[in-house]
Amino acid sequence: MKAVIFDINRLSFEGGAEKYFTEVGKELSKKDYDVFFIGDCRPILKFYILLGSLLLVNPVWKLPRLFAELKKSSALPAGADRYFTHIGLSLLSLVSFSRNRKKIKGILKESDLVLIKNEFIELLFYFLLGVRTNSYVLVFSSIQYQSPQSLRAFLHNLSYSSFIYKYLLKKIGKAVTSNSFDRDLLVKNFGLKKEKIHLIPYGLDKKYFADKSELKTKEGFRVLFVGRMEEQKGLLYLKQIIETINSKKTKDISFCLVGSGPLEKIPTYLASRYSNVEYKGQLSPEQVRRLYLQFDLVLITSKWETFSYVCLEAQACGVPVVSFDIPGPRDIVSLTKGGAIVPVGEIDKFTQKILHYYSLKNKNKDKYLSLKESISKAADSFSLGKTVDRLSRLS
Repeated sequence: MKAVIFDINRLSFEGGAEKYFTEVGKELSKKDYDVFFIGDCRPILKFYILLGSLLLVNPVWKLPRLFAELKKSSALPAGADRYFTHIGLSLLSLVSFSRNRKKIKGILKESDLVLIKNEFIELLFYFLLGVRTNSYVLVFSSIQYQSPQSLRAFLHNLSYSSFIYKYLLKKIGKAVTSNSFDRDLLVKNFGLKKEKIHLIPYGLDKKYFADKSELKTKEGFRVLFVGRMEEQKGLLYLKQIIETINSKKTKDISFCLVGSGPLEKIPTYLASRYSNVEYKGQLSPEQVRRLYLQFDLVLITSKWETFSYVCLEAQACGVPVVSFDIPGPRDIVSLTKGGAIVPVGEIDKFTQKILHYYSLKNKNKDKYLSLKESISKAADSFSLGKTVDRLSRLS
């Protein structure tokens, strides 16, 4: 059996899609699939970096560093070459009769399953290769950004609602989504047949889920935010929430903020202004998991998500979440019953939910510990093994 993962980006990139592809590819390899990664088109990645600066996502002064990091980075994460065969993409891949194009088309035609990232460029590139096989669009990037305020978000919604994108999507005609909102959107707005859309949530390795002995409660009430510091993650909402909580002078509530990005000035400001706010910057996945186990509540202030690894990781570690009502967290929490969902932008309701969990823990620590245990157990429904089993049945 052969499976292909098709992504313009490199799998060593620390994005949610690339993390998913890497983990799924490893598991498929363990199921005796020959797994090919067709991707890492450096000219297009350089264009993305420049475009990010034009859209004010990346500061111009960071361009030399970003180009240097791209140059020295590998296509695959460390150790992943045991599971993947990498076939590089280049602009020559689109040139008729080129060796690279012939090789890629041959692999795609022989494959039992092809998973294609749903970005505009990926779908266009795949279309221009002219291959028709057992292919599925894997929806990682939100097709529709809710509450768009930046130029980047506006242009995203414009391009993803265009005739061209709809045409490219329908040419493949089959998709895998991780949340019910995107599934329904593909039927209603894009004309895909419901029976050709498969709802398969993300999954985590069984090692990630907290053992009962790891679940503990400590003194105080510790609140965690993990995410890239950018518009999508609702940093201005986060700032308002922390300011509102601190204005109430509630005792023993502390905040820890983790992540990096163009809006780092917001967590930096909060940490300098409030003694109960700590900004740790970027941490490794292992460090983040250890933090989940030490905290009482996780905040998800995103304006939009496709699924939200942070929500799933928190729940796997038994941590309740308070999130805005967006795809992903909405689906997870509805199953685990491990948190609260609040209308997007309603700061007062959001802070009330934080204080609810604060009060719950203060009244009965044992009951709060039982809540954490039940959340972790319910989150087991989102195991990586179950995700890969369902994907492999698409072959």
